Amino acid sequence: GIKSIIENKPASLTDQKYAGLLNDYVFFLSETEDRWQEAIPVLEKVLRLAATRYVAHLNLGDVYTKALAATTDSVKQAELSGRVRAHYEEYARLLHSYKRGAILPDRVQTTLKIHQAGGVAASLPKAADLPKKEEAAAEGLTLLATMKDIGLELPLTFDEKHLIYSRY
Repeated sequence: GIKSIIENKPASLTDQKYAGLLNDYVFFLSETEDRWQEAIPVLEKVLRLAATRYVAHLNLGDVYTKALAATTDSVKQAELSGRVRAHYEEYARLLHSYKRGAILPDRVQTTLKIHQAGGVAASLPKAADLPKKEEAAAEGLTLLATMKDIGLELPLTFDEKHLIYSRY
């Protein structure tokens, strides 16, 4: 089955064709609600086989974005944020080297701009800057921030000291 193909490259396939086959499969996994985590090790394998496969960097950046949204651990968030940025940067670099003038997807452009500006927290409003109708309990403020440019809707809970990504 598919598991044996993932673990062992068929002798009849070149590394490039095998990487393409794996990438197509993990794209399917990455789009699911319950199996996207399975895509990470396979995408890492794709990049070991074909490091210049730019779409694999995009797909891995997207999966790490899902992982980032699914954790509340600040250390893990920082690690995943760095991985998202690194894969989106490599995607952009490789895409432009192969397709001059290619336009990056909005989510990649937004993520790279946010990181250049000092991270996600720097791009969010402070609790004091929000209108009164958005106020919540004294322990913090909860709002649904829609990040239209990267196609995600992330529930965020934060106060003056904390930014927490909640599961969506």
